[in-house]
Amino acid sequence: MGFWSSVGSIVSSTFSAIGGLAASVASTVIKVATSAEVWQSLGSVVKAVGSVLGVIPANQTAEKYGERVLSAGAEGITSDSFDSYHEYIAAIRDFELKPELADRWSKEEKIAASAGVVAEGLTELKGFSLNSALSLMILAAQHPTFFNAERVLTLLGKTNDFSLIADYFRDDLDLHDEKKVEALLVDSEQGQVEARAPDDVTATLRQLRAEAE
Repeated sequence: MGFWSSVGSIVSSTFSAIGGLAASVASTVIKVATSAEVWQSLGSVVKAVGSVLGVIPANQTAEKYGERVLSAGAEGITSDSFDSYHEYIAAIRDFELKPELADRWSKEEKIAASAGVVAEGLTELKGFSLNSALSLMILAAQHPTFFNAERVLTLLGKTNDFSLIADYFRDDLDLHDEKKVEALLVDSEQGQVEARAPDDVTATLRQLRAEAE
């Protein structure tokens, strides 16, 4: 779990204006997501989680919300300049976008910024640890075919320890915890629209783990 903290502590200058945990998560995500397909899936996850938290409005994509976050940050509106996360989110919501800034940041930077703010929301509103919130975003970026929006939302209803799931994919658990996480992931699959047989899910999980080594 120390890996997530050390990587997240290296804050890119692009995101330094966001402030706080959000900047660390955004800086990490921008290094991990590697293709247009990954960014599309990650954007969907960020949007879905952000909507559930009441952070990203229904009429905004993760990319558009991230543009708002970065634009506000450039004007000094940062997560650590308010007494509460709720006040920060309200300031982002009320911020007036400047069209001339729209092309200042890439699509990827905008989605990463949204990921950071949503991850901070998980810690502030759902009791996630820093590592758990960061791990959720990393899992969505590293394994987009499995950790899509539907599965992530299902898992949010079952656990707030995504750092343990990340350790599972890194083969960094003892046998007891490994079986515990695998059972959780198999069980969460049964809540999907197109649920698969437990043995099929287990096979997929072990293949993903092997590919990650």
